[in-house]
Amino acid sequence: MEPKANFICWAAQLVGVPYIWAGSTPDTGLDCSGLMVWLLQKAGLVSPDFDTTAQGLYKKYGKLKAIEPGDLIFYGKSPSEI
Repeated sequence: MEPKANFICWAAQLVGVPYIWAGSTPDTGLDCSGLMVWLLQKAGLVSPDFDTTAQGLYKKYGKLKAIEPGDLIFYGKSPSEI
């Protein structure tokens, strides 16, 4: 199965997990960046000590050259306001 398909399957299994601000595990709840980092760690794409914020994701993956289905888009006035 290709990586994007794995992400979709893993994410679908988390439907119903509560949104918890600063949440980082499905056991206690996830926020938006916690969800993405949990999925990236499950896929082996980031280490457990990865910066688990939207800014951390931006630093790791940067700007997109072309948007594709399934891509995450973060926006704000500055990187600290994502």
